[in-house]
Amino acid sequence: MYRIALFTLVFLNLAAGNLRAGSITVTDVDWQRFGLINLKIDGSAIDEYAGAILGNFNGGPTFTLFCVDLFTNISLGTYDSTTVAPRVARNEGRAAWLYVNAFDPAVVNTPALGEALQVAIWDIVHDGGDGPNAGRIQASINTPLDVVQSWGQFLVNSEGQSSVNASIYLNSLGIVSYQTLIGVLQPGQNPPTDTNVPEPGSLGLMAIGCGSIAVAQFVRRRRVSSSLR
Repeated sequence: MYRIALFTLVFLNLAAGNLRAGSITVTDVDWQRFGLINLKIDGSAIDEYAGAILGNFNGGPTFTLFCVDLFTNISLGTYDSTTVAPRVARNEGRAAWLYVNAFDPAVVNTPALGEALQVAIWDIVHDGGDGPNAGRIQASINTPLDVVQSWGQFLVNSEGQSSVNASIYLNSLGIVSYQTLIGVLQPGQNPPTDTNVPEPGSLGLMAIGCGSIAVAQFVRRRRVSSSLR
């Protein structure tokens, strides 16, 4: 039985390709490309933080990340993390194409554009990219028009596209799963098209999106501001 279990573990590791385990630290949000918008989620209008966030992998250089799952929570802090290739079953290849080809900081340079890119990634992963007016994630009557238009354009531009030149970061603390993130391909990682690594409890924490990051950062800023008075 032990040999069977060991063989299975080795096989899964090989099938997963070039996985990298370590830690990811979420350090901040990029307020130039991050903001609060109103969306219709599963039929209900919800104020949602969305956009670019900042972090590092194994203490390396800070880079920009986007959330993959709307329905899983994460906050500022350090998490156990495994990098895998974008997974076909979750349309992450298309999301990776957007990250690689659409996220030019010189172009995505406003909160509205950062929000639109983030929502487009959510739309692709959860709804197959069916647009602002269909699926679990939709525009509400209060979603700014410029966000809706850019969201739709990101989907048009990425239609039929896919990339493996980005990493998917599966994050947890012990047995508790946290938000999956998409970011830069780590040095030395050459992933296959689909690792088939299961999502660690992706819908287990029904906290919405990246909101807790913004809340934590807001509280921290308030504390700093108070201490300076």
